[in-house]
Amino acid sequence: MSAQQRLLFDLFSSTPVIMPGRNRFEDRVAALLKDLPRLTEAEVVAAGERDGSCSVCYVPYLAILAEEETASAMDTPAQPLEHHGLTKLSKPWQCGHIFCRKDITKWIKDRNDSCPMCRKSLLDPNVQEEAPSLQLFGGSPELAAFYRQQGFNVDERPVDGSSRGPTSSFNGFA
Repeated sequence: MSAQQRLLFDLFSSTPVIMPGRNRFEDRVAALLKDLPRLTEAEVVAAGERDGSCSVCYVPYLAILAEEETASAMDTPAQPLEHHGLTKLSKPWQCGHIFCRKDITKWIKDRNDSCPMCRKSLLDPNVQEEAPSLQLFGGSPELAAFYRQQGFNVDERPVDGSSRGPTSSFNGFA
């Protein structure tokens, strides 16, 4: 049997279980959104942005803060409270621009990883995404090598402790 046929057989006779890698984009975005600071009027004024407005929706900052105050006083606001108010991209690797929380949240959830104004990175450049891992039940060392070439961290696990590979009754592909 050729190496290509054996690999094809192994692909169909093994059981790969794929586990997502750590520090995936989605996990990093969730952490970023959770850590966005909520600005007060005093912080906006201290930053010299009293007359500023969100560069996405053009609503004045003080109007956004007033809307947040009104929404927080309501029993059931029209939008979730985390979408109200202002935030600043304030991590050391970020640019410091101010946005309304609704717009920057939507921007980030739409898989954008840079500031909408200056394109500076929103995600920590020191955190690298790990490759997904794969537990391979059965299959040959060649199949494990194939998955490694595809970028997976492979954990090989024999199915029943017997030798790997096709049984002697397999005669190849006709």
